[in-house]
Amino acid sequence: MKRFILFVIYLFFVSISFAQVKQIRVACVGNSITHGSGGTTAYPYQLGLQLGSHYEVKNFGVSGTTLLKKGDYPYWKEASLQNAKDYDPHIVIIKLGTNDSKPQNWVYKNEFYQDYVALIKEFRMNGRKPQIYLARPCPSFIVLAGINGTIIREQTLPLTDSVRKNTNTHLMDFYTPFADKSNLFPDGVHPSAECYKQMGQIAAATILNSPSGDCRIINESIIYQCKSVKSASSAGYLLKNINYATATSGVIRYFNSKQATFEKGKSVNLFWETTTGSQTSIDGTAVKETDSLIVYPTKTTTYTLITKGTFPDTAKVTVTYYPPGKVKTFTSKPSMIEKNSTETSTLSWTTSEGSNATLDGISVDANGNKIVSPKVTTTYELAAKGDITETSKVTIQVLDADKINRSLSGGIKASSTVRSYIPANVMDGNTTTFWKSGSEVSPWIYIDLLKTMEITRVVLNWGNIYAKSYFLQSISENGITTKNIYSTTTGDGGIDDVTSLTGSARYVRLLCTVRSTADSGYVLNEFEVYGKVNATDVEKQNSIPFEYKLEQNYPNPFNPETTIRYKLASPSTSRSGVQAASQVSLKVYDVLEREVATLVNEFKQAGIYNEK
Repeated sequence: MKRFILFVIYLFFVSISFAQVKQIRVACVGNSITHGSGGTTAYPYQLGLQLGSHYEVKNFGVSGTTLLKKGDYPYWKEASLQNAKDYDPHIVIIKLGTNDSKPQNWVYKNEFYQDYVALIKEFRMNGRKPQIYLARPCPSFIVLAGINGTIIREQTLPLTDSVRKNTNTHLMDFYTPFADKSNLFPDGVHPSAECYKQMGQIAAATILNSPSGDCRIINESIIYQCKSVKSASSAGYLLKNINYATATSGVIRYFNSKQATFEKGKSVNLFWETTTGSQTSIDGTAVKETDSLIVYPTKTTTYTLITKGTFPDTAKVTVTYYPPGKVKTFTSKPSMIEKNSTETSTLSWTTSEGSNATLDGISVDANGNKIVSPKVTTTYELAAKGDITETSKVTIQVLDADKINRSLSGGIKASSTVRSYIPANVMDGNTTTFWKSGSEVSPWIYIDLLKTMEITRVVLNWGNIYAKSYFLQSISENGITTKNIYSTTTGDGGIDDVTSLTGSARYVRLLCTVRSTADSGYVLNEFEVYGKVNATDVEKQNSIPFEYKLEQNYPNPFNPETTIRYKLASPSTSRSGVQAASQVSLKVYDVLEREVATLVNEFKQAGIYNEK
């Protein structure tokens, strides 16, 4: 189904967004029974319907995959595993084991336990603590493509239960409820649409009626009862008959505030959800199990949510007060400009409600920006006065062109990213951080210089996995014209300092074609770009439109990326004589009017802008 995107831009007004509960991310890992048709029949989709808008459920199922690393089609080798980890889920459902019952796979049955434990550890790496459910596989009523229902019942289920009990994970039972429901499995193995619907209901009931948090046991008494039952099947029935509403009351699933800070006269929205049957209070006042509350604090305040039940719980939220006189932000972009050029930098600032602001001693609007063009390195000071007084300084360096690494003030995008090794790491001036690409054949990464420049030099600081063959490309402002400005087939890692480049570009792209190690992504520590300002382009950029206009984005939203172009006319002059700026909010919404992303939320001077 195609997804339509609506672009909305607000000028002059602070964007007011309705507070929403932070969504809980659920990752469904598994084989074809998880993947389904990839659409509305799969159980993850049905689970999403059952859980509602507080949750986001994503399907990471891959047909035919095994949990065993030595299986004929290991889930371990699929991009979906990495994607599921990159999703940073709060909840993980692992439903694997069906394809492991095939004879060519089950010869490695002695490794099933250790491979399952290793997979759980993958989702707990780097200090992450998702709530993990191990799903007992659905029954198999015939031998289909080698899948053996007897092995699933007598060997896979007990092993899965053993892993669960020894890894502080939770049970999700897709076997017991369907053990005698062969009519719900048309080919004897794969669920029908009705069965998927029931699986979604089972999964939702299990999640909503079990504790949240860091891998806590559902109920010690339940675990003890399960240990006393010899049959895994009967243990499943025992769990099924437990009154979860009573057994898990008192657990706080979340307690948060839409905003971490607030200003004079502003309200704060609190949101919470606790498990069924909880007796819930905030600062001693009884509230509903799941609800929201608008409060009006006058100072930095901590709110305490307390529950009573089987699992008494406590959670706190602190909101910080910004009194009048607080400097919230003060930045310059870019922070380095070229000596003896027409290049400019924009100072932007925001202060708290009720502040009186001065820039270098001259009165300015409390929130605004100013275009400056210093001829020598200059430090600017912003002061805010009110109930308190704060100052902040920024320095704009004026340097020779060959001393300015344009990447430090630019933008960036890459074709893929592995986990937290994000593209921005190559433009932070820190060689200990890095970007790591995915495993595709020809990944790319580009620097957006924010304006067209004459490119003179590029420095690539490679990590332990480098490109033996790559291209450096210049891309025009409109994204249409691409030229190769350098290439090599003899890359040897380390630092590549490419000089004597020619040509103008808005974007400089690195396209990698041959890596030094075949089974991993490229590692790049820093991507530096040097160039000279194109005077014609500066004049073009500084031209002032006569009207406010949001133009048609290009290409359309069904492409991997799109550019949104908008024009800001010149508003009236402020009381300080500084050209006033418009506060711009550019947000992306889907067809259900849900906010997808905020592309811009700042003050901008009149001009023509492009956002991706």
